[in-house]
Amino acid sequence: MEDGDGSNSSQTSDYRYRYAQTTIPHTHESLVPVPKLGYARRRSQPNIQRVNLNVLIGNPENLPDRRTRTEHWASKVFDGTLGETKFQNTEAKGSQCFGRAMEVVRKDSEEELLRMKFASDFTVRFWRCKKTQKTSIVCQVGRRSSADRFNSSMDMAWLTIWREGPLVHLRFKNTKWATLSFENIEDLVVFYMTFLVLRQLGRHPPDLDHEMDMDEEFVVFSGLISDDQGGEHFLRVFRDENTGAVRLAAFVKDGDLHQLPVWTAFVSDYVFQKGWLSRRAARVQLSSIHLVSFSDNWATRSYSNWELLFSGREDAKDFERVFKIDLRQSIKAELADS
Repeated sequence: MEDGDGSNSSQTSDYRYRYAQTTIPHTHESLVPVPKLGYARRRSQPNIQRVNLNVLIGNPENLPDRRTRTEHWASKVFDGTLGETKFQNTEAKGSQCFGRAMEVVRKDSEEELLRMKFASDFTVRFWRCKKTQKTSIVCQVGRRSSADRFNSSMDMAWLTIWREGPLVHLRFKNTKWATLSFENIEDLVVFYMTFLVLRQLGRHPPDLDHEMDMDEEFVVFSGLISDDQGGEHFLRVFRDENTGAVRLAAFVKDGDLHQLPVWTAFVSDYVFQKGWLSRRAARVQLSSIHLVSFSDNWATRSYSNWELLFSGREDAKDFERVFKIDLRQSIKAELADS
């Protein structure tokens, strides 16, 4: 067994993402107060590098080199420090795999994209076939040297995913195949989104259904941003009900893969930081941000003086108001009531 060690006008989506053409209506959603309060966060140490996520507008000299073709985006999604916004007041069970025990051997045509270690010697791996693009998820329980080590594997295309607090459940048909227990919201979100994108990029993926509406997150802003090629993406701001964490996320607007995430960024640390966000007409500049990219074209890195170009001035003003007024007032009210 092998143990070797992500304008309101109708525009064409960016060719670099290679998505086909459909249309999704543009909607705005208002701030929803979060009833739960209190969360502990360990401030991450920035790894200042530059990245082009194809929604950047600015000086071309600031744009980074493309990654080499030998690197897959999924192998980089946990690079750097995402932050650790811990789940509070949880009594979650540990990670479990309910799949059939089997011998699991990685083939020569497969590459390991991702490996995550959980408590109690529980490991999850993503293996991708270079020929078919099929990605399998492998669960391993027990030490490598143990004769009783449990192994089970499943094609991602056969699984659905949903969140329950700090838990992520994977289901095969009507049967639970695995439950993964996360300690912080950042790891949970990145795993969840990486799973969805890899599954949908493979052969014969299932319909997304409601999986993109991750439970226990509120949308506090939704608008459109334009990239430097004239394409558009949805930009949304989420706040987590359990931890209070705030994140940005861009989604595919057009094509067969519409609504899949393009990137996400956790920005809780910046909500009260003076000077982090500035606006000029339809452009918003963020002084610092760490993006997790779900595209193989661009790297997951930290970025300074990162600029968003909104489809219109009103979207940019609404985005600014959410961070400078709505979120601050909501968080202050929660703290006062605690």
